[in-house]
Amino acid sequence: MTNVEFYVTTTIAVIFISCCALILTVWQGYLSRKHNQLSLRPALSSWSLYNSDRYTHKIMNKGHGTAIISEFHFIIDNKMVSYSEFEKDIYEFSEAFGKCRISILAFTKENFMSAGEAFNVVDIKFDEILDLEFFNELSKRYGLKIRYDCLYGNSFEFIQRW
Repeated sequence: MTNVEFYVTTTIAVIFISCCALILTVWQGYLSRKHNQLSLRPALSSWSLYNSDRYTHKIMNKGHGTAIISEFHFIIDNKMVSYSEFEKDIYEFSEAFGKCRISILAFTKENFMSAGEAFNVVDIKFDEILDLEFFNELSKRYGLKIRYDCLYGNSFEFIQRW
């Protein structure tokens, strides 16, 4: 093998190895970003708590990342409504079952919900003991729709009946 052949062969080998290293570096960066997006993904969850005289509906971010709330809607009979419409309706609905005190959460656009953070969306406290009819009717009638983003800009949607 002559010096020129050796030089050409080693140059091609160096270029090949450099290209492989570049491809693997780009691939590792892609995998790392994908892993970070998954590990910092917010995951909203909700549940209802009730006993004989109190009903509470909670939402919680069970994911590892912050949820940026971009839309927050109440649902009445499968129709999205404004906060004021929901407030009026749930007061009328609840007071038909007895005297009560109601607290309602009002999210605005661009609210942040950190990992592990929980909020009471609705808390209804009655002065007397109720039967299960109220809770059954409530779960059929109301719901939530939340659109939220993660810190990477990916959008997610959470829709749940109570």
